[in-house]
Amino acid sequence: MRIRTSQMGVALGVALVWPALFGTDAGPGAQQGHSDHWPMLPRQAASPVVSFRDSVGPLLAENCAGCHTSGGVGSHMLELATALDAQDNARRLARAVSSGVMPPWKPGGDTPPLKHDRTLSPEERVIVQQWYEEGAGLDVEHVTPIVPPPPSGAALSRDFHYELPNVYEGTGALDDDYRCFLVDPGFTEDTYITGHEIEPDESRVVHHALVFLIGPDEGGAEEAAGLDSRDHAPGWSCFGGPGVSGAQGLIASWVPGQGATLHPGGTGYLVRAGSVLVFQVHYNYRGGVHADQSGLVLQTHSAGSDVRALSSVTMFAPVEIPCPDSLRSEPHCDRQAVINQRRIDHGFRGGLIPAFMLNRCGKEPEDFEDLDPSDVLSECDIDITEAGSLVEVGGHMHTKGKSLRVVLNPDRDDEQTLLHIPEWDFNWQGRYQYVTPIPIEVGDVVRIECRWDNARPGSTPRYHVWGEGTEDEMCLGALTVLPADPGL
Repeated sequence: MRIRTSQMGVALGVALVWPALFGTDAGPGAQQGHSDHWPMLPRQAASPVVSFRDSVGPLLAENCAGCHTSGGVGSHMLELATALDAQDNARRLARAVSSGVMPPWKPGGDTPPLKHDRTLSPEERVIVQQWYEEGAGLDVEHVTPIVPPPPSGAALSRDFHYELPNVYEGTGALDDDYRCFLVDPGFTEDTYITGHEIEPDESRVVHHALVFLIGPDEGGAEEAAGLDSRDHAPGWSCFGGPGVSGAQGLIASWVPGQGATLHPGGTGYLVRAGSVLVFQVHYNYRGGVHADQSGLVLQTHSAGSDVRALSSVTMFAPVEIPCPDSLRSEPHCDRQAVINQRRIDHGFRGGLIPAFMLNRCGKEPEDFEDLDPSDVLSECDIDITEAGSLVEVGGHMHTKGKSLRVVLNPDRDDEQTLLHIPEWDFNWQGRYQYVTPIPIEVGDVVRIECRWDNARPGSTPRYHVWGEGTEDEMCLGALTVLPADPGL
């Protein structure tokens, strides 16, 4: 259902879970009564007929229509454009809502209050169920549109629009192709980016996309232009990052299901005049090679305004996931063999990443040898070096993930959970904005904790080190910080 501002929500889950959980039957006209294979909430005592206009329609518009609209990530499974669409699919809606599968919301209850929380109350779930049980009547015209609200109550201004100048189509030699494209926004004066939207063209191969800022100093733009001209294809190969001097950090990102991102009011990322951007797209070709021409939209504001500059903090923990004991003699469960293959596939840098992460976090490979492969824990701390307020948090793992947690000042009296995903689902990820920004001080510590299951039924265990492919694993977190106002 709806993915809103700042949520990097991976909505591939719609495609994966819908047929099994929702069925393919139509609404009450196709089949009445209840299925024995899905839970129903207790029916309320005698009450008036539920109004679609006053109750069900607004719930669907607020929590469902954002994904299940024309062109939305869930539209190929169910489109909720009109009241008639809802009526035709009333049984499916009741099933999904009553079971708690939809609308998806993964943060646990110990996470601080977040904007755009899609969690429905028990009473709201009963409303949808009861409407279906009463025959899914409509007290509006069939063509009445179900319109989702724009993100954060405001539409994204399309001040800058970039589209790949040429279609890019990989060779398929690698399952995971990281391609960088040079973007010159043409800013002749300092400018704030206050919102963005990445528009993937070919969803079958675009795994995720990142936008890096390259400042006007140190020759970064010329270096990127040189990389761009190395071969006849658009862009350049860039596993692990843009590979350009002067890179100043990540200013935009996308995963499937994410819509427009608007930063908190009065804030944005500062882009100095003469800067360029590097648009990195991760293509996954396990399902076949398809041509792509993705785009980038930026909402901008003059630097002469009252906008305050945001900064980003990236966290990671080592990925060292052993195989079950019975498989440790297999080549794919040998750590060094996996690292050697990483070096073959992605060069010398790819082979160094595991050692770098272990060293950064004060760990050794032996720390992970005796861990239960069904519950592997890795963690790493970073020190806060700048006072301010946390306005946004996010985390990222892949398909072996069990849970993810980001903690402020762990093991101290003032410990506070910043984000907790108790049941990780690769298909629903997010970057979340806090209702109330969380203050941080110099000397504070933030810890990221990731747990994986390498013995999950139906999967093929292998030793995992850090890798950016879908079949690899990661433990990554991100904080968006509003630095303290120096005038206060």
